[in-house]
Amino acid sequence: MHRVSLIMTIIGPDRPGLVDSVASTVESFDGNWEESRMLRLSGQFAGLCRVTCPTERLDELKTALKALEKTGISSTLVMDEEKSSTPETQRMHLNLLGLDRPGLLKTLTTSLSHHGINVEELKTECRCAPSSGEMLFEADVVVQVGPHSDLDQLREDMEATGQELMVEIQVDHNSTMG
Repeated sequence: MHRVSLIMTIIGPDRPGLVDSVASTVESFDGNWEESRMLRLSGQFAGLCRVTCPTERLDELKTALKALEKTGISSTLVMDEEKSSTPETQRMHLNLLGLDRPGLLKTLTTSLSHHGINVEELKTECRCAPSSGEMLFEADVVVQVGPHSDLDQLREDMEATGQELMVEIQVDHNSTMG
């Protein structure tokens, strides 16, 4: 039996049982939930997951997921076309922390893109500074660095970007987010 790998997004008003509804739907068509990232944002529950199912059951799964819209759960499915990374790539963890203002993430991601660095994971949040009560912006980023990337130049550029934005940017090699 051939299985197809799918990337699925889900979103709906947060409530108990939302994930169970989706997981039960996937399982009912001999699907397997393999990997996911999900969270609650402003009263909505959003997720991204990778599931597999038998190729011959794919259309049934799509129909069943579409039926969940009646319960407020929207979903999309795309074929997983994962390309394995080359052994020469390495993962790095970046952390940006500073006073919140528009454009912080854009400036950071522009610099990464300029270096040909791929963002694998991104987590951001705004929170009150403990002493001043001002809003802080924090971005935790896991990136994949190719074999031809100049790591010394990247560090210099991250330091310059941090000084320009008046934020702290830390770069750690071979680490991931928790």
